[in-house]
Amino acid sequence: MPSARDWENPRAGAGRIDNVGRTLAPPTGTTEEFGVNLALFDHKLSLRWSRFETSAAYVTGSNLINNEMNNFFNLVGAWDIAPINSPDLVVVTAADRARLVQGIESTVATMKELFNYSVSTNAQGVATFSFRNPTGLSDTTDFVAKGWEMEAVYNPTRSWRIFLSVAKQETLQANVAPVATTWADGIRANYDALAGKPLNGISGQTIGQAFPGALYGPLDQVRAQTGTQAFDQRKWRVNLVTNYSFGNDGPLAGWNVGGALRWQDKSILGYPTVTEGGVTRPDLANAVTAPATTNADAWIGYVRRNVRRGVDWRVQLN
Repeated sequence: MPSARDWENPRAGAGRIDNVGRTLAPPTGTTEEFGVNLALFDHKLSLRWSRFETSAAYVTGSNLINNEMNNFFNLVGAWDIAPINSPDLVVVTAADRARLVQGIESTVATMKELFNYSVSTNAQGVATFSFRNPTGLSDTTDFVAKGWEMEAVYNPTRSWRIFLSVAKQETLQANVAPVATTWADGIRANYDALAGKPLNGISGQTIGQAFPGALYGPLDQVRAQTGTQAFDQRKWRVNLVTNYSFGNDGPLAGWNVGGALRWQDKSILGYPTVTEGGVTRPDLANAVTAPATTNADAWIGYVRRNVRRGVDWRVQLN
């Protein structure tokens, strides 16, 4: 007998916002499912096959936007206080500070208010800066999960039961970290133009030395996940279970024995990085995987019926 279902699953957004305070769209999801059930050989063999597709949008995703905001405001703050605290040593100019926010001046102004960014000077003339990431700062990811499952139950006799299931599921990611991506696309040219400038505005590690590893690499890793299988998911699963009951008569009455064999496909843990032409990117052709697993179980059990007032007594050793 065929069956089909189609439903939507809207969920609350829980106060999530982007880096300029805009409310993120609430997570939504839709699921379509189709199945067929068959009973054959006087119901000794039962078959069930089902196919499903689930789409989820605006699911809370990576934390990269928080990392990007921390790096940006730490850089802005260091450059703002360097001329006050070390006027004879500072190498970052007013023109450099203007170049840092070129083309995104209004966005940065909104962010400074949202993040409560401020610079203050104490009685000794020492300047400090502060900021606080707003509650609910988030990013999102979309998912599409597709798969099918087949189950077969065969009863060769009234006492013997065999169960087999085979399932395939693959979850692909899309539109990964749009908030972090939009911000990075808007400021990347500014960072590149100031690559030789020190992070503290005076000396030491520069933007060009720090940000490829701290910002660009992690963002490239996340972007590369678009269209790839979700981490930790095992694409194929197979289960085989059998059990034999000796019935209520004879020397083995009440006893049962059984076993199970379970196999799960390998799963993706992540991707190594390769550097080509000075650019580090994920190596999608050589995923780091956890190996496939096989587990076997066996058991023996005993059931005594109607021990007292219709109560059955059961014990099983696995």
